[in-house]
Amino acid sequence: MPEVKLTAVLNLSGKRSSAWVKEFAEEFELRVSDTRTSFSHEIDAAIILSVDWENHYKIAADFSRVNKIVLTDKPVCGSMGDVFLFRFLITQRPTLLFGGSALPYALEVLDALAQDCTGETTDIIIRGPLDPFFIGIHSAELLAHFFPLQPSTLVQATSERITVSEPGFLVHLLPSEAWSIELRQAGELHKFEIPTDAIYQNYLKKFVEFAEGRGASNILVSLNAVVVELAAMRSRKLKRAIKLSEITLAMSIESAEFVRSYHPAD
Repeated sequence: MPEVKLTAVLNLSGKRSSAWVKEFAEEFELRVSDTRTSFSHEIDAAIILSVDWENHYKIAADFSRVNKIVLTDKPVCGSMGDVFLFRFLITQRPTLLFGGSALPYALEVLDALAQDCTGETTDIIIRGPLDPFFIGIHSAELLAHFFPLQPSTLVQATSERITVSEPGFLVHLLPSEAWSIELRQAGELHKFEIPTDAIYQNYLKKFVEFAEGRGASNILVSLNAVVVELAAMRSRKLKRAIKLSEITLAMSIESAEFVRSYHPAD
């Protein structure tokens, strides 16, 4: 995108190794900033790519306070407490916050969303990886874009599937190496395969449109997906269906395991 230029990188969380940050900066010809202040002076917008999602809210809030537009990569956060904090921040800074999974911005997903999901659709099957949270969040975000989540929504989860239901409406998340969506409308099945080779281009395009005031943010939907994943975690533990209204502020999913498997600090 010619209207966008990457200028600087800042390692705020310390969970990415300095070698990784140096390699990233050299690949994209970026300056490595030492402080948040110096970084803020060089940018109009920030992209949060840290792998420890416990810090996402604080980083996003700090940048939004100095009027920087922020894209927070998936998962936007990992606790119900941060979901509430993000929701409140969005009411205060609605033109500054964007983020979540890139998958819902795939052209095939946008085509599926164009179908009438409010009247005739009664069943949806979403296939994709269901690894807890850090990969499975992609599937949960697809669900949150298609399903009218309510406090009364039920989530039943096992290691093999997640089922989300409301009267007259049912969504199954099933394990698969590739993503796809199936919609059943008036007895007719519509299937959409979702290739992932170009999703980030459209994701960043939509972010630029949002930053320029020409598009909307779906970050509230991404936060709903976090609540679904928290409910799925609770359901697996208690071996019963969980209402979204049962998810308390204390519930969270820690990032430590994902951090260790990613780029450990040196």
